[in-house]
Amino acid sequence: MTHQSTFMGFLGGYREQGRSCLLISGSNYSVLIDAGIKKTYSGGRYGEVPYLNLADPQRLDAVLVTHLHEDHFAMVPYLIKKGFTGPVYMTEETLELGVRYWRKWAKIFESDGRKLFSEDDVEEAIKHVRPIRFGDIVEVGDFVAKFKISGHAPGSAYLEVRAGERNILYLADIAKGTNVFKDPEPPEETTYDVIILNASYGDRVIGRDATEKAISEEITDIVKRGGTALLPITAMGRGQETLAVLMKYRSALGNAPILVEDTVLTGFNALTKYTSTVRVNVLENLLDNLRRDEHVVVFKREELRDIPLSGAVILVSDLMLMGFSREVFMKIKDDPKSAVIITGYQAPGTFGRALMKAGDTGIFKFGDQIISFKCSVKVLPIKTHFDLAENVSLLTRLRAWGSAKLVLHHGEEPNTFRLAHALTRYTNVENIVMPSVPSFMYLV
Repeated sequence: MTHQSTFMGFLGGYREQGRSCLLISGSNYSVLIDAGIKKTYSGGRYGEVPYLNLADPQRLDAVLVTHLHEDHFAMVPYLIKKGFTGPVYMTEETLELGVRYWRKWAKIFESDGRKLFSEDDVEEAIKHVRPIRFGDIVEVGDFVAKFKISGHAPGSAYLEVRAGERNILYLADIAKGTNVFKDPEPPEETTYDVIILNASYGDRVIGRDATEKAISEEITDIVKRGGTALLPITAMGRGQETLAVLMKYRSALGNAPILVEDTVLTGFNALTKYTSTVRVNVLENLLDNLRRDEHVVVFKREELRDIPLSGAVILVSDLMLMGFSREVFMKIKDDPKSAVIITGYQAPGTFGRALMKAGDTGIFKFGDQIISFKCSVKVLPIKTHFDLAENVSLLTRLRAWGSAKLVLHHGEEPNTFRLAHALTRYTNVENIVMPSVPSFMYLV
C-alpha cells in the first residue's frame, strides 16, 4: 500500500507568539487552520501578518478557526480579499465575539495605508462562516477534523485531525483549571503522528494556587503601604479571572478599593451567554460578590480623574499598555509605593513589553520618548495555557513518547527552546520539531 504524503506549512506562530497559521494539504484537500495577527508595533505600523501568500487563498478548500483571539482569528478577511471562496468554520461564539476584531483591523489597515482588507471584506467574510458546534466534524476530501472544547476562551476549540492516513492533534491554545472557562475535553486516545503543542510557558510549571497567592500578597503589600496596584487586563477572560483571584483573597486586602473599568462588567454579560464553554455559575456568583462589596468601584474612563488612586487596586482593559492603562501608569509612575503587575503576554514593540524589559532600571525608551519611573514592575502570569507539567501529562496519557512528532507552537524562541530541551527527558530529540516561519514539513 502506498502512503499518501501530507504537507504541512508553518506560516505563522512558530518560534513566536502571534499570527498562528497552519496549512495542511494532501492530494484532494488544502485546508488552513487559523489566520491570526502578531500584535507587534514597529515603524509606526501595528501588526505582523502570516505568510498567507504561500497558502494561495484561491486554491484553499476551507479555513478552520479555533477561537476568537486576534492571533488566531484576525486575518480571515484578507483571505477573502485574495480570492478565497470556500467555507470558514468556527463556533458561533467565535464569530459573535470576534467580528469586532475584523472591523478593528480593517480600520487599522486603512489608516496605516496597507489596506490589507476593508470593511467590505469583513462583511463578505461573515457570509463565508459556517458555524459549528463542539463534536461536529468538518470533512474536505481526505481531511477530517473534529472541534473539541479547549478551555481557553468562549467558544474556543482544539482540533483532532485525520489528514489522509495521518492523525494530527492541533492543541492551539488549551487551558485547564481556570475560574472562567470549563476544562478541555480529553483528546481521543489514538496513535498520533503529529501533536502540535503550546509552548507559551516553555519549561515552567505554573502552580495556579501559588501564583494566585503571590499576586494577592504583592497587591496587599502595595495597598497597605499606600500605593496603587495597576493591573492591565483584557475585558473578557483575563479581567474576570483576575477579579476572581482578588475576591478569593479579599480579606487580606481589607477595605482597599478595587477600581474596575466598566468594560470588564460588560465582559461578564457577554461571557455568561455561552454556557457550553463558560463556568456561568462561577461568574454569576463572582459578579454578585462584586456588587455586594461596597469598596468595589466600577468606573468609566472619563471618570477616573475624580477617583483617588492611593491605596487602591485598579483593573484597566488594556493589557499591553498601549492606551488607557498607559495613561494610568503615567499617573502613578513616579510613586515608589506603587506597582504595575503584568499578568499576561506583552508583544514586541508594545509599551508593556518595553516596561517589562526595563524592570527595576527605572528608565526605558519608547518611540521618541524617554520614560523614567519609580514605581515597581512585577511579572506574575495568570495561567491561560498548558504549562510543562500539563503538556507532559497529556503526552504520557496519549502514549505519544517516541511515536509522535511533537511540533512546538505559540511560544517565542526562548520558551520554545526551553520546552524542547525539557521534552528530551521523555523522547528522542529527532521527534521534537521547532519550525521557523515560514517552513514546511512532509509526512510520508
